[in-house]
Amino acid sequence: MKIKSSIEDPEQKFGYMSVKYRSSEDEEIYGLGLQYTQWNFKGKEVHMISSEGGVGRGLQPVTFIANNFMGGQGGNPTTSYTASYTHLTNKNRAFLFNTTALGYVDFTKKSESKVVFWHEKSVELHLIYGQSPKALAGSLSKTIGTMQPLPDWIMNGAIISL
Repeated sequence: MKIKSSIEDPEQKFGYMSVKYRSSEDEEIYGLGLQYTQWNFKGKEVHMISSEGGVGRGLQPVTFIANNFMGGQGGNPTTSYTASYTHLTNKNRAFLFNTTALGYVDFTKKSESKVVFWHEKSVELHLIYGQSPKALAGSLSKTIGTMQPLPDWIMNGAIISL
């Protein structure tokens, strides 16, 4: 299902739009781009900006030391090198917001999820359901595409960079 949502703010008082939807207490949320530390985002707020994850990514005491003695380089567990508004759940549904806007997702409430986009007037949402995680992933791949196979020469010899 593809939904196009828009909001008009002619006075540009706030400069953002948000989308809220129901989320059961036991729903697990995966994705949101390239993540190294966090698996399930239920109960978390995640800012959709690509940045260095930091030393430790929230793991203690490494992050504490890096933040206090290395100029705040500790990072946090939800930082991503490739932020994406795409997420899947253990309830076999996926949400793909087609935008590169800055914003955040808020999964801190037990029964509601919220996605906020800064300085955006319209956003296209693809809502995908599947019978299983495998079927859901296949449907998502059909929507966004898949990576092309690597060329044959990649497996022969050494790759040297200067």
